[in-house]
Amino acid sequence: MHHRCAPQDAWSTVNTRENYPGVMSPLGATLWLPVSDLAVNGTFHDFGVLPASEIRIAANPGQATSAVFFGRYTANLNYFRRMCDLMPGTSGAVFEEQIFGTVRTDAPDYSSRRRYPVIAVKAPLLVARLPRRIRRMSARLSGWWRWATSPAGLARPAGVQLRQARLMLEYAMREHVSGTLVAQAVFDKLGGLAERAGEPGLHLELSSGLGQMVEVELVAALHRVARGELGLNGFLADYGFRCAGEVEMSNPSWRERPELVERLVRKYRTAPEAPDRAERREADRRAARHRLLSALSPADRALARILLRVAAVFIPLREEGKAALARAFDGARAASHARSRELVAAGVLDAEDDMFYLTFEEITGTPPADAKGLVAARRELRAAYEKIDVPDFWLGNPEPVTPAARPEERADRLTGIAAASGVVQGPARVVHDADGCDELEPGEILVCRATDPSWASAFHLAAGVVIDIGSASSHGAIVAREMGLPCVINTGRGTAALRTGDLLRVDGTLGEVTVLTRVEGT
Repeated sequence: MHHRCAPQDAWSTVNTRENYPGVMSPLGATLWLPVSDLAVNGTFHDFGVLPASEIRIAANPGQATSAVFFGRYTANLNYFRRMCDLMPGTSGAVFEEQIFGTVRTDAPDYSSRRRYPVIAVKAPLLVARLPRRIRRMSARLSGWWRWATSPAGLARPAGVQLRQARLMLEYAMREHVSGTLVAQAVFDKLGGLAERAGEPGLHLELSSGLGQMVEVELVAALHRVARGELGLNGFLADYGFRCAGEVEMSNPSWRERPELVERLVRKYRTAPEAPDRAERREADRRAARHRLLSALSPADRALARILLRVAAVFIPLREEGKAALARAFDGARAASHARSRELVAAGVLDAEDDMFYLTFEEITGTPPADAKGLVAARRELRAAYEKIDVPDFWLGNPEPVTPAARPEERADRLTGIAAASGVVQGPARVVHDADGCDELEPGEILVCRATDPSWASAFHLAAGVVIDIGSASSHGAIVAREMGLPCVINTGRGTAALRTGDLLRVDGTLGEVTVLTRVEGT
């Protein structure tokens, strides 16, 4: 749960907090990190960037795709710079700035054209086949998840279940990363064309109103439950793998805690009927398409038409890949509970949730002789890590940040990235984790540090969204655009500078948040 690294290694949590916002458990970390190495290296091999010999688990953090510092999941910037420096049409510097928001003039340069011929052959074929591959993977993961969490699936030996879950997680991750890289590239190219057309920010409208977004479908299903058109069991059969922080093994899924869904349903029943924005979003996208094509030269217009077709396919698929990952994690979660029951029955552990403080190798192999002592020590360490944090970016080994070290601050105006167009006014609701979404009232402005797919149910209730970290291609921004909510992302300090009850004006077109009235007493 805490790595050590070399002074020149560069790290960022800007993007990883969206996927893993809290402190990892030992089981979660030792399942996820090796899978991440294998899947991400495998993805770059599929594109032709890496030879097959590099599809391996890293020997040390400096060679890995990611690591853990004070329990926080962290991306290796030098790794991703190297990969993008080896790819034509982009660079490590551009990728780092767009995805992680950092600009380093003294970073290592890994540029090489040696793999260009291989990439020229493999990458186009991969992109052409990828939509079908992702849909096939999604369907396979959906069926596997239902089987793995059924009584028949859980009757198999727990070790078999766990090993299969790890393979399914690697499979889902590899296809998802491929789709994400293509979607990001298309999104960036659309942004460049919008700039060239004299319409900066138009790509936000061009990449929304596409339909088929899994989070939007989830919200629609919750509405059906609230209206009595769908039973809770039917909803859980499709969405029971969801939960707050769904890629952390120790977080209970909706399948395990259906009362979490019942609370959401009660909120939806009392919420006023939201306008159906689907037709408006689609009309806005068509209008934006016309504006873009009208302003471009004939050559650029032909490129834009291709990019728009590709965007309509890959941007929704990015969220479908995330859903497949969540299903894989929930299958692993179910398998680990099966193994935990065996260990409790054998007297190795005292309680089922103790398993989260053993490693993947310890629960699939022979458990350590002093398992109970290790669990107690690791539980105490994780609790200590939850009281501290790490910076958004650093070189070498990080200095922990404590909440007490963060000065109290207030602001009348915040700026960030314009992530979803529109202007809205409403009271702020500062939410620090997905469990707090229950407190959100209809018409409030959701203010949070980052989001993952488990937040989607709150987006229906919100009038707008303000997010501390991320980019225009982050999950929260994508869902806000698809649901027609003005969104400003990467404010850096919204959750610290704003208070629940502040009256806000959110301008998602300009990327500005203005406090019109402060809540009394602050």
